[in-house]
Amino acid sequence: MIFDINLYNILSATALMLSIVGNLLINNKIRFGYVIWITSNTSWIIVNLLSPETNWFQTAMFAIFIALNVHGLFKWRLLSKNKNDSEDN
Repeated sequence: MIFDINLYNILSATALMLSIVGNLLINNKIRFGYVIWITSNTSWIIVNLLSPETNWFQTAMFAIFIALNVHGLFKWRLLSKNKNDSEDN
């Protein structure tokens, strides 16, 4: 049953909602979206590991997404800092 209420489905639904919210925040240039994405990708890894048949390729994909999210967050922070420094001069 698709809407069976159990921990696996609750975690899957939560990860789905976090993925969408993170995407919307990034689309609106809100840096906190990266934190939401990191949380959602971590949730997707847990969902995959709890699955009866773990999809290791998908698990690896979400781990790579986490690394890309962390990189993007730091890059955004660095660009913001450089922009603020140049405005001060």
